[in-house]
Amino acid sequence: MSSVEWQIDVDIDADGNVLSAVVEERRELEVGDRGAEPYECDTDERRIISAYCCTCEAETTLYLEVGDSEPWEHDAAHPSHVIDYWRDT
Repeated sequence: MSSVEWQIDVDIDADGNVLSAVVEERRELEVGDRGAEPYECDTDERRIISAYCCTCEAETTLYLEVGDSEPWEHDAAHPSHVIDYWRDT
């Protein structure tokens, strides 16, 4: 489950009349409530993805070609391990 935060920006005139209002929803993801992993995004371009196993402290850099959306082999071989993926921009 994720937590939700709402931000409301309201512009009012001198008489207190609302001129405009913008409501923005912000979600904060919790463990197990993640979106797509970095290796699954932007598959129409080459990507460099870093990966770190929080369980056994193994690490690697993935050099992914166009169309490649496979996880690190370590992730597939050890499904109980917790792997962090990130893409430096």
